[in-house]
Amino acid sequence: MIKSSSIELFKDSNLSFILTDRHGGVSLSPYESMNLAYHVGDRADDVKRNRDIVMESFPKKTLLYLNQIHSNTIISVKKDSYATYSNAEKIGENDRNFRDSEIMLGDGDGFICNDSSVACMVMVADCNPILLYSQKSGVFALLHAGRVGLYNNIIKNCLDIMAFEYGISQEDLWVFVGASIRKCCYEIGRDLASSFKDFVDIRKNAYYLDMLPLILRDIKHVAHKEILHTCTCCDSNYFSYRRERNTGRFALIATLEN
Repeated sequence: MIKSSSIELFKDSNLSFILTDRHGGVSLSPYESMNLAYHVGDRADDVKRNRDIVMESFPKKTLLYLNQIHSNTIISVKKDSYATYSNAEKIGENDRNFRDSEIMLGDGDGFICNDSSVACMVMVADCNPILLYSQKSGVFALLHAGRVGLYNNIIKNCLDIMAFEYGISQEDLWVFVGASIRKCCYEIGRDLASSFKDFVDIRKNAYYLDMLPLILRDIKHVAHKEILHTCTCCDSNYFSYRRERNTGRFALIATLEN
């Protein structure tokens, strides 16, 4: 597990976050052990216990998460709006009994948040978990940004909303990019490669997508970046859909301190 307190850029900020790995939970194989997703086939009670373990890092916070659909949809979570999202529809049988300690806000792949009463979570197993933070404005964003989301400009959409609704420019932001599948392992087909031709390596007549330059292109005006250069497919400390198919999800979880 990686904590913001261990990263020089963020350690003295008003933002706390953790990037989990697959260790320290109670789920059984093939979800062993810190799987944080209900939708992958794991036992719901084990997932809930894993989430409770993780949320010990964020006491008295409500956990917000999304039904992630590989979109560019961003949900704003604004201060003093708890009455609105506390009534969000619970989607899925597994959510039925898990009351207000965690709330699924619906379909989407990103949050923008200035509410210190909540912690927001995006779950991944090869996609990029991305954090954008403005210390000056007291606002952060979390994105689940895989190939489809990046192609559909999820980062640009997030930046546009942050600028329009919160007056935040790229120059105000600090960025953290967590572990994801890297170009060493992300083989794609020729037809798909044609859509990403500037971001593809060709090795032995195979095509490998490099998502990091895509991300860096979209945050080129951000001065402060912390990028974890870990490939989830190579590193068995993380869940990887490409490596395992039937597997769990790790997460990036963030909150504002009071």
